Amino acid sequence: MGGNAEVIDATKDLRAFYYPERNVVLGAGLPLMVENRKIWPDIIIYEPRRNDLAELGELRSVIEIKAYPQGGLKAIKREVERLNSIHKHYCYSKLALIVYSINVKFKERSKIWKYLHRRLENEEGIPGYIDVLLLEECTNKVTEIFSPYISASNAN
Repeated sequence: MGGNAEVIDATKDLRAFYYPERNVVLGAGLPLMVENRKIWPDIIIYEPRRNDLAELGELRSVIEIKAYPQGGLKAIKREVERLNSIHKHYCYSKLALIVYSINVKFKERSKIWKYLHRRLENEEGIPGYIDVLLLEECTNKVTEIFSPYISASNAN
């Protein structure tokens, strides 16, 4: 986020980070009202109300994180449904699903990999307004890009 953050009391039990330069609050485990019920996204970023930093003024972003989707494709679809329901009420906010890794032998053939890459046929896909990031692939790509330089520097 950059800049200096102030720690604020978001609830009586939770702290969040307020970034005055951007006028946003970043918090984890903060409740969000959706369809007359509270849900607790993994991370939310919001613009606070003028008189109370803990009060949601405008929702900017919601990030859902799955380390390893233990429930498989069904677990990922539940996360996407949560993000869809958030989008219905906060349509101008950015939404993201981050998955650390999928533990399957042949990733490109697995339903979960195809679903995350929007390539699973005969299934309702992930809407375009939800950004999807598979961190394992990012790490592999970075390693692939820099490995020739690391090998060359070790040879010297």
